[in-house]
Amino acid sequence: MGRLILYHASNPDRTKLFVEQLACEGVRLETWSLKEMDNVSWISARSILSVYQQKVDEIKEALGYRFADFVTVDCEQNSAVSLRDKHLSEHYHLEHEVRFFTSGSVLVFLNINNQVHALHCIPGDFLIIPKGVKHWLDMGPKPSYQCIRWYDSSEHLANQLTGSYIAESTPRWEAILGVSKATLELSNIDQPS
Repeated sequence: MGRLILYHASNPDRTKLFVEQLACEGVRLETWSLKEMDNVSWISARSILSVYQQKVDEIKEALGYRFADFVTVDCEQNSAVSLRDKHLSEHYHLEHEVRFFTSGSVLVFLNINNQVHALHCIPGDFLIIPKGVKHWLDMGPKPSYQCIRWYDSSEHLANQLTGSYIAESTPRWEAILGVSKATLELSNIDQPS
């Protein structure tokens, strides 16, 4: 499962695990088994959706979503860096943001009660960010990840910018993941019970 660090707005150097608070705020984080796909790291959207069809349908039914798609961000794309920039400002959505990561990784920052949770999502992580929860994503200096995404309306998934500059004052991917693990201790998250 991904790793989590907590930053407090008044003391950004302090870190601790805060999974219970995330669960209380409706954030859902699980680890799903990755399906075997002949050791191919980047395959077509149609193929990946068919491999996970049962899970895709279960989430659609459980959450009432009409759509699921497959998102690929590759550092070789011309738009990869601008995609990173687009998601680096604090925003929220008018419906839940629901993703299952199948390859690569992303830092997801959640701003809950003046505490910024930096969640490193990796393959196998299933994440629900409830509608209205302020957050931003950092795809890193060389964006590269794939995920399945569920939604009901592409308009409701559009970024609703908050106008806050908290995202700009929080450490980026390079500061958090660009240092050795001996320098920055990242703890594994236990699933909330």
